Amino acid sequence: MARIPTPEEIAEAQRETRKKINDKRSKQVAQGKDFVIPEDNHGAGVVPEAIWKNLPGKKLDDPEAIE
Repeated sequence: MARIPTPEEIAEAQRETRKKINDKRSKQVAQGKDFVIPEDNHGAGVVPEAIWKNLPGKKLDDPEAIE
């Protein structure tokens, strides 16, 4: 049966997530790469559909592209 996590469990999960993100950011920086987490409702490593459908290399007349 499912249960609601306690505030302490939530806080611990958030700490673990922050640590994993910071570790990943450090590794990416060490390789000369960016690891940016946008604040506009999508997570790390997720590219919003409106962006990936319009990346360079897409045909301008692509019916899948979003304006």
